[in-house]
Amino acid sequence: MNKFVPVFLMFVFSACASIPVPPIVPGKGAVYGTLTAQSHSKIIEKAKGSGGNDDYAGPDGIIFNKDMVNYRNLKDLYACLLDPSYTGGKQINLTATTEGLSPRSLALSPGDIISISNSTSGPLTFFLADMGDAFQDLGKIKPGQTESFTIKIQGNLELGTDEDEAIKAIVFSQSGLRSKRVASGQAYSFEKLEPGSYDMIFWFWRLGKIHRQVQIQPGQNVAVHETLSVNTVMR
Repeated sequence: MNKFVPVFLMFVFSACASIPVPPIVPGKGAVYGTLTAQSHSKIIEKAKGSGGNDDYAGPDGIIFNKDMVNYRNLKDLYACLLDPSYTGGKQINLTATTEGLSPRSLALSPGDIISISNSTSGPLTFFLADMGDAFQDLGKIKPGQTESFTIKIQGNLELGTDEDEAIKAIVFSQSGLRSKRVASGQAYSFEKLEPGSYDMIFWFWRLGKIHRQVQIQPGQNVAVHETLSVNTVMR
């Protein structure tokens, strides 16, 4: 699900104590910030206000059991920037085991390259497909081998195999998409950008997408901090 939010930008000219700030490059700009995931805001408020008397609450907030998603510990969040000049070329490494694919989600652009290592005991035939007509046959990888494939299609895709339905990943592919994969609360940055207007997308496959737009000025950095949460998706 996509969510558009109003833009509030902070132009930064000096170092920030909490996260790395890209160096100022004459004639260029940068966007940076943090990306965080969290539970529904009402659950957080309830947990903090219960004093530890709720089934899933402790004195300092939520206590996560094995059946709950601990959003604060997620590792496959993506900060993305749409750059018309970007035609791909980034390499992304994946490993296939009997437990599935790692990482389990990807954000990329046509022209990017995925390199898959087959750590199972049998051959695996990979493909990309959406719910419609988009399809790309990637080919077969023998056990113990690694093969690389250039992405040619875009959309909300699934990377799967003919042999095992459990070996799959969710893929968000869009032309010109530069992506940074981060854990919840970590920093990202896109540096040495040409001045102009850029669309940004913040994504986690279970929490949908949030869209922002940034205006890059020469010699300036823009800070954009974003949070993906359950209630953001449900709005």
